[in-house]
Amino acid sequence: MENAEYAKGLLGDIVVEEERIVYQGGISGIETCFCEIGLNDIVDTKVKIYDVEYIESTGAAAQVLDTGVIPTSDTRVVLDIMPTQVTGGTLFGGTEVDQSNTWRFFNYSSQIYFDLDGRINGSSLPAGERATIELGNYYVNKNGTRVLTGTAKIKKTTIVPLYMFGEKTSGSAQRLYSVKIYEGENLIQDYVPRVGCLGNTVKIIVWSGMYERISETYLWGTGFKVPEVTA
Repeated sequence: MENAEYAKGLLGDIVVEEERIVYQGGISGIETCFCEIGLNDIVDTKVKIYDVEYIESTGAAAQVLDTGVIPTSDTRVVLDIMPTQVTGGTLFGGTEVDQSNTWRFFNYSSQIYFDLDGRINGSSLPAGERATIELGNYYVNKNGTRVLTGTAKIKKTTIVPLYMFGEKTSGSAQRLYSVKIYEGENLIQDYVPRVGCLGNTVKIIVWSGMYERISETYLWGTGFKVPEVTA
């Protein structure tokens, strides 16, 4: 894997103390390890960070990641994504509980749906197909080709942020390779998948999630599937 680096006391529950990693109780991602490590155990090594090709969610609510971005009429999102179930919930986006103020993208019976205070649907995105999806006001591009078009919206600002791997507490099974969020032509968030590992010969994955390259911050969840880390 490329661009390996060492963690320096980041990610909340993982704290570096004099070259040791201390698990400070309740690090939920520990279930992704390939061997058993007890909470509060001290491991005499560093957490090394690796880029991976993708992060795969199972649809669990604990895997939904909040970007914190409130969409406007100028918001544009580019996803490198592959749904892993035929009929899924929201793959990316957000909505109010009463489904007002929607900005969400999903696949249903292998069709593409995009709700932006309304709905356009059609084309196809079946489970197992990887595609570059661009979402804007009000259109969907698939692999560079316009596949859906609606009437542009004059959208008021809402309190609903955009989520990866689902919406709020409802997840959707997928592989996510990258996410880019634009406001107009300005790239404001740029996510790539990463994992944190202990060990050298045997890699012990202690967390996995998405790294935002502009702010140099991480979002992570629990139970993600990732490719084997070999480097």
